[in-house]
Amino acid sequence: MTVKLSLYERFGVKEYWIVDPGNQYAQIYRLQDGGKYGAPSVYSREEAVTVGIFEDLTIDLQEIFG
Repeated sequence: MTVKLSLYERFGVKEYWIVDPGNQYAQIYRLQDGGKYGAPSVYSREEAVTVGIFEDLTIDLQEIFG
């Protein structure tokens, strides 16, 4: 996970999602102005997440996790 995180950060990937279906949460890293990822936001299955690169797209995690 840290290898991918470093690579994605280096190549400017704006968002990096880690979805854990077993524990039913999503961890999202967002690229900050300085080109580094900040601390991840963690969302539980009861939450809906707005995708940063597509402001009109919201993903309801309850639909993902069932």
